[in-house]
Amino acid sequence: MPPIAAQRRPGIFKVITDFFQRLFHKLQSLLPMVLAAAVLTLLLSGLVWLLQMWGPAWISHWLDTLSAGDWTSRQQQIRGLFQEMGSWAPVGFFLVQLAQVLFAPIPGQLTGILGGFLFGFWPGLGLTMLGLTLGSWLAIVLARWLGDHVVHRFVPPEVMARFDRLLLAGTVTDFFMIFLLPALPDDAICFMAGLTRLPVWKLILACLLGRLPGMAVLTFVGSSGSQNQDLAQWILTGAMVAALLVWLYEDVFYHLVNRQQNQT
Repeated sequence: MPPIAAQRRPGIFKVITDFFQRLFHKLQSLLPMVLAAAVLTLLLSGLVWLLQMWGPAWISHWLDTLSAGDWTSRQQQIRGLFQEMGSWAPVGFFLVQLAQVLFAPIPGQLTGILGGFLFGFWPGLGLTMLGLTLGSWLAIVLARWLGDHVVHRFVPPEVMARFDRLLLAGTVTDFFMIFLLPALPDDAICFMAGLTRLPVWKLILACLLGRLPGMAVLTFVGSSGSQNQDLAQWILTGAMVAALLVWLYEDVFYHLVNRQQNQT
């Protein structure tokens, strides 16, 4: 009789192989959306550049300040911009969060930290998620309207059919993972999501739940300064690992949930 370790080896190999097969298949479904969103991000970057060059001076000043990558040296300058607004500062911050979805090049990581820095954890997180949710809804609805009334009129039917197949291959959980994972063009993805036929409320829910862990960590970092950043990163990493497993094995979880409901 072969040793126990030898008996376990094929099972472990099968689990590892299945994991990478699932990951490869999932990434294939995400790739068209991510590439299209990257192209859209470049176009939106061009729009922001035009606003900085030819727009009103106050818009150019705000965009220059918010687009600066050096957060440490700009903290007081950014705080001063909002202090000038007085009691309207929360409204101004809410509008900034909304605008950073519609104008993707505005860095969402910076505005997430900014919420905690200006208003503390819970108010900052609430304003952040409210702005992101409404901004995402506007992007999805606008893209759906343009897709129905503009894009389909000017794009050849065979090209549109191929594009539709690529987008329809995605699921709500795919969009959830795009919103959750860092360094992906998730703001532009809102516009891509609007071109699908998935229900708007499901897309908004995926956006809300996907963005929440990352925004909570960024807001926490902003509210606590340099303290407890390691703890925040561990919490975010744990949430991402758990979500990744649910995403990869969603058929297994769906089967387990249905079986449990049938038993009860």
